[in-house]
Amino acid sequence: MRGLLRHGIRYTKDTRWTKEHIQWLHRQNLGEPALQFTYQADVEQAELLAGHLWPGSRSTSPPRPRRHATPR
Repeated sequence: MRGLLRHGIRYTKDTRWTKEHIQWLHRQNLGEPALQFTYQADVEQAELLAGHLWPGSRSTSPPRPRRHATPR
């Protein structure tokens, strides 16, 4: 969310797109109504895209790759 960085708002933890991160994104307020509307639309779009890419996931994080047994 580049809009936050432009306003000096940074998420301080290393992990992104966890449930906690999404909640943090929703708590951000840019002050100006037009900016806030655009920001909220961007967050919603990111959540919809994540749900489309990783359906059935409880979080918006991509699933971990499965390890396949290698033949010996």
